Amino acid sequence: MKVTVTPAHALAGEGQRLDASYHASPGVKALRTLRDWASAPPPAATPGAPHLLREPSSGYAARRLERLVDVCVPGGVFIPGRFRRIYVDDPKHGLPWLSPSDMQRADLSDLRYVSKKYTPMLDRLRIHRRYILLSRSGTIGNLVYVRADMEGLIGSDDIIRIVADPNRIPPGYLYAYLSSPLGRSLIEQKTYGAVIPHIEAHHVVDLPIPRLDAATEERIHGLIEQAAQLRAEANELIAKARQDLVLQVDLPELSLRESLTKGCHIFLSQSQALLYRSLTAWNYNPITQRIKGTVTKGEYSLLADVVAKDGIRYGSQFKRIDASPERGIRLLSQTHVFQVAPEGRWISRQSVPDYRDFMVAQGTILVAAQGTTGDNELFGHCQFSHRNFEDYMITQHILRIIPHKDQIAPGYLFAFLSSDFGFQLLRSTACGTKLLGLILPNVGEIPIPRLGGSAESNIAEKIIRGYDKRADAVALEKKAQSFLSESLHLRSDKV
Repeated sequence: MKVTVTPAHALAGEGQRLDASYHASPGVKALRTLRDWASAPPPAATPGAPHLLREPSSGYAARRLERLVDVCVPGGVFIPGRFRRIYVDDPKHGLPWLSPSDMQRADLSDLRYVSKKYTPMLDRLRIHRRYILLSRSGTIGNLVYVRADMEGLIGSDDIIRIVADPNRIPPGYLYAYLSSPLGRSLIEQKTYGAVIPHIEAHHVVDLPIPRLDAATEERIHGLIEQAAQLRAEANELIAKARQDLVLQVDLPELSLRESLTKGCHIFLSQSQALLYRSLTAWNYNPITQRIKGTVTKGEYSLLADVVAKDGIRYGSQFKRIDASPERGIRLLSQTHVFQVAPEGRWISRQSVPDYRDFMVAQGTILVAAQGTTGDNELFGHCQFSHRNFEDYMITQHILRIIPHKDQIAPGYLFAFLSSDFGFQLLRSTACGTKLLGLILPNVGEIPIPRLGGSAESNIAEKIIRGYDKRADAVALEKKAQSFLSESLHLRSDKV
């Protein structure tokens, strides 16, 4: 139960609302916090203590609240019109489609395509660098700062576009504020809908934006820009690593991102080729057989031979009891591990005595190994553990593949398993009808192409450099949030 105290004049000022839940909500508290900040004199500087504002007087003079619409270009807070989406498999006839769930993912190399011919308003649907994207349906308040590798993607009409006017406000500073706990609380306060929450563009145009001195805003903007640049460079390195591997193995050019339920699957297979663990038709499709045939023509190893002892396994089941950050540990689900900056949920350490067993060591490959058969599900996708999951628990639904470092470079193994070809081979070990899982003995029989020491090391090195850049980007965004909280004289957990 939440308890709060509100002055009597606030009841009239907030639309005469008498429901306690409204006045105790984070959004109302955030708005009052901003109003108090804008009207309060600057705090006395502690002698010898560093302060972001060069001069308290200039910082105080800069204190003001502006509306979101007033710091954006004309019409810069908008949702493109709704339309029927027609998806295509061939990139020649389509454009990458970014949905609200996709926009938070670190790797956007496997997006679906919408038809160039039958998609109206392409120019209005395209997103561009320094746009701020806000999810407006389902999970409200997720925000993304558009980086170079997202330029030109076709964004869903379930995403609100926020286009800052750089002559009025640094876009990176605006993003840092809107994505802060304070900004998100204000956004979530605007939602409507009992079953599926929604928010519209006209609901957020009057969001209050705190203005600081120019030097502080530019400093925060610069950190967000650096983070965006690092993420774009990271994705380029990781894509290059996969490309190098595919070219050297001479894998066939195939359209691989197919749904497990698209139409009826009828494949022919010789009896000796049947896997004794599965009779699922999809597991014998010609695409998988061609990939295996190409890999096994050259040097290869079975996955089971290049992993550590018990190196292909799920986690155990455990009880989950929510807890505060002070007494808890973050738990990441399958969705969380693929996000740009994983958040997860806080659960009690005491409820999971062996919680350290659910953490993953660097070099572990994580596979989303439980899911449905939808086109855009994560099932079969891989993530790499390197400077990103050290302090997190990982849900038991994720398959752990732990390479034996004396047998294979973890980065190289990840490059193959996370490629289109590795994805297809992993999905060929699926079992189930609607809710899918992976058959672990069959996963161990996946053939891994071998290129030799130097070639594999070069590919692995690109993966490591890419994940180093991703980790550095997360650190820079946290630094920007810290500067913002200090400039507003708030604790990072104030709201």
